[in-house]
Amino acid sequence: MMKSVDTSTSLARITSVLALGTRTDVGVLMRPKSGADKADSISESYYIETSTSSPCKFSCSFIEFDGMGDYLLFEQHEDCWKRVIRLMADQTVILVIYCHGWKHNSQSADILHFNTFLSQLASTKWVLDGRFRVHGVYLAWRGASMKPDCSSVEDRFLEEKLQSLFGSTIIDPRWLQWLPSWLAFVPLQLTYWGRKAAAEDDVSGSPISRTIFSLGYLVKRHRTPERNHRVILLGHSMGALILEQSLGNAAMSKVMADWPWFTNAAPPGQDEMVLPFDLVLLLNSAAPSIYAKEMRDFLAADYAVRKASGFPRPERPVIISVTSEADRATGMMHPIGNMFAWLSPKLQREYYDPRTGQRIPQSFFYSLTPGHNPLLINRLIAPAKAPPLASTENAFEANFRPIPGVPGGFYVSARESDGPPRTWQITPSPAQGIASTLGASWRDKANYWIVRAPKALIRNHGDIWSQQCMEMMVALWRMAENTATES
Repeated sequence: MMKSVDTSTSLARITSVLALGTRTDVGVLMRPKSGADKADSISESYYIETSTSSPCKFSCSFIEFDGMGDYLLFEQHEDCWKRVIRLMADQTVILVIYCHGWKHNSQSADILHFNTFLSQLASTKWVLDGRFRVHGVYLAWRGASMKPDCSSVEDRFLEEKLQSLFGSTIIDPRWLQWLPSWLAFVPLQLTYWGRKAAAEDDVSGSPISRTIFSLGYLVKRHRTPERNHRVILLGHSMGALILEQSLGNAAMSKVMADWPWFTNAAPPGQDEMVLPFDLVLLLNSAAPSIYAKEMRDFLAADYAVRKASGFPRPERPVIISVTSEADRATGMMHPIGNMFAWLSPKLQREYYDPRTGQRIPQSFFYSLTPGHNPLLINRLIAPAKAPPLASTENAFEANFRPIPGVPGGFYVSARESDGPPRTWQITPSPAQGIASTLGASWRDKANYWIVRAPKALIRNHGDIWSQQCMEMMVALWRMAENTATES
């Protein structure tokens, strides 16, 4: 994979000194305890689960990675997959693996939001009736050069709510920012270049690939007709960049091993699963869109090969990347931060589309993220009409099933507490006049959905844990499993 441009590395070195005194050392373990001993503090443990008195049962494992992407404590990885095996022996597991973004780590507010999502998932009628067991995996890298701030009213509310479920706070105040938020704001923004360079060049290596594929294939191998375990992979912002980098090269050998290579016999062990995940969902991805283009082209080739040979190929998205039209961090800051990409010797080439005569500089794909690149967007979300929900049902619960007569439709709660849920629909972008002009038309069937979302669903870059976004996430998961009937 291509390394980030040199200007990013230089800026990273200059701005890193601004974090002195409030920074988090990339080599220090923040969750060193297993949680197996009753004396272990939950806020220091790399495995936590709700107490016996909790109204819903779920758990979460933490795996920490250092500045070069290596395991800070390999036992965290080992403990995680062993616990998943034990859970699958008795129950049907829903495994949610999440890689956080910029400004977060294994002791930040994102932990509160992620576990709140797990709590809501574990409390749904669909999960309870199916006797599913929800388990989360938090992939923790040092997205925060400085200590994270967890002082907002919402953060404190979530911390108290989760404390009632776990019996104790799940984050350790020793690792939190002591500076007033207004004073830390400017130096915190200037850590962008250092964290992007780390995510793109260093952290996205073999250990993270090892963890996500270990867990993915572990769940897949233990599936039976009686226990249809699921595994979902989520990434936000620079965490989405890490996942895209880590997935790319690691996935290619397995996918190409399933190709027939001009024979009439299906390879041994071939199945229709391109990757061992039911869904890879990237939210407000901070990745340069060149990586999405490369992965889209590869998945398109896989689609074409399997279609031509008659071997199994699901009509379902393998990766869905959703970006809000209101995301200024990726829509404005990313282009500004990479405004000199066209000077990089590594980006001195053009793509040519013979159908239109267009010549597109490669730096164009580097300076924009996937959800802001009109040449890659292939799905849109627009308002739709559908029967209203019953007053006793909420949108999160309702989105586990399709809306009759509205393919790709889903419900989202109104931002106003007294308003009824609205209906939205995901549709191919060519119908909206934003078709990709680069490459043949079959590339839009590449099972890599690059989706533009309205502000009503995701208000800004960090709004991925809002009720509206979580409701959309459930709907996208459902569509990934049932695309043939919904698109």
